[in-house]
Amino acid sequence: MFRFRLTCVFAISLATAASGAEPVVSGFQSYEAPTYTLITKDESAARHFPSEIARIDSLLGTLLKPETRRNGAKTYVLLVPGGLYTRYLQPPNEFAGDFAAGRFANFLMLENNRAWPDMKARIYHEYTHWFLHTQFPGIHPFWFDEGLAVLVGNTEFRSTKAKVGIAPPESGYWMPFEQLLRIDKASPEYTLFTTLRVQNESWAMVHRGLIAEPEFGKHMLAYLKAIDDLRTIDEAVPASFGMSIEQLDRSMMGYRWSDATLSIVTPNILPTSPVDQQPGNTMSELEMLELLAAAMMTSGFNSQRLHELVDAANRLAPGSPTADVLRLRLAVRDRDDAALERLLQEIEPRVTAPAVARGLGLALFERLRADEAVNSLPPATRERFQLRAFELLRASAGRQADDIEAVWAYAMLAASLRRDLNSSLDALFKVQRQLPGNADLAMAAARLHEARGETQDMIRALGETFRSSSKADQRAWAKTRLAALHAIAGQ
Repeated sequence: MFRFRLTCVFAISLATAASGAEPVVSGFQSYEAPTYTLITKDESAARHFPSEIARIDSLLGTLLKPETRRNGAKTYVLLVPGGLYTRYLQPPNEFAGDFAAGRFANFLMLENNRAWPDMKARIYHEYTHWFLHTQFPGIHPFWFDEGLAVLVGNTEFRSTKAKVGIAPPESGYWMPFEQLLRIDKASPEYTLFTTLRVQNESWAMVHRGLIAEPEFGKHMLAYLKAIDDLRTIDEAVPASFGMSIEQLDRSMMGYRWSDATLSIVTPNILPTSPVDQQPGNTMSELEMLELLAAAMMTSGFNSQRLHELVDAANRLAPGSPTADVLRLRLAVRDRDDAALERLLQEIEPRVTAPAVARGLGLALFERLRADEAVNSLPPATRERFQLRAFELLRASAGRQADDIEAVWAYAMLAASLRRDLNSSLDALFKVQRQLPGNADLAMAAARLHEARGETQDMIRALGETFRSSSKADQRAWAKTRLAALHAIAGQ
């Protein structure tokens, strides 16, 4: 996340948004690139963005050296004016940018409140989160994620050189590593008043490991691997660094306030020439409302205002597939089963539209997934939702074989119901070729192989789930299932 800046513009735009006016979503253009879609009104930003992305991408490839470049899920870059950003996309700590990784789509959200030259550092920072999460599978501790973004965000470019390692301003305070190593974006310790402290100390760890001290870097990478293997922080620190958390804290405090943090490297990067941006495609207001709602559902930010976008879409195009699906998703998000039942009756006559059928199937499937831990649905309702979702998603997967989300949900339901196991597995294999290394698709394959009684194939799919996932709970599930299968095989 990029450090926020309070301005009079922020106060004015928030007051305007709070007045109850319709979301201003007209005039946006979408610009397609191989790995992202840029959404903005700013023609200057649209012209410069591809060249800056090419430059920062080259630097990150040089610094981190990914073994292979992965084609991850589609990323939408939302570069939007302050009023729209602060009301719908801004994270709780009022940062001017954030990256939210979804199951099959990512969102890089930026407040466009400055001239292009002043936006560069913000874009470098947020693109670093994007690069790390899409090119490197596994768990990324918050301090490493944020420290790397601060390191790259402070980089200065000169032709084919990059000046890397410029120190951010010191915060004047020190957060004990006992806290720093455990926080994430949602932690109460990560507040308005601790932002600079967290970013400064996280930068120091990454700077020491990647720039100044290669030997320390080996320990840091060993620690990251230990966390990736689901070892606890209390286990991973002494095993990786050879010292206690308290000793690491003192070591890092001494490093941050020493001359070592002045270390700067100037790696060569590939020369970048101006990239010709293709003309943008005008987005309709309905498309923009749908995209903003998807970004909000992925990030979880400002969830109390999601209904504003859904209501605006329904007023703009009542009875349209987009409005219908957004209303369904809102009811599911709110666990409002009474509203969901009313919508099912209202929308049923329009379910012949493929987009409505797909959206209804996915909404019912998500409601079923939300119910797995709490069992709040009556058994008869659960069975009805399950069969209806299966029927709709099977048809959607048949109509559009490259619809990754619909095929995934169809495969998960097929495994649960022990139905269509052959056809759902074939459909899943096809979309896995589109999105290799996706943990959710691998998890669906593991469930299908389990339903088919294919132990060795299940073991392979579980291994891929563990290697690819960035979610600790999903990795733990795969690891536990693998251990159980290996134990059975060893008997």
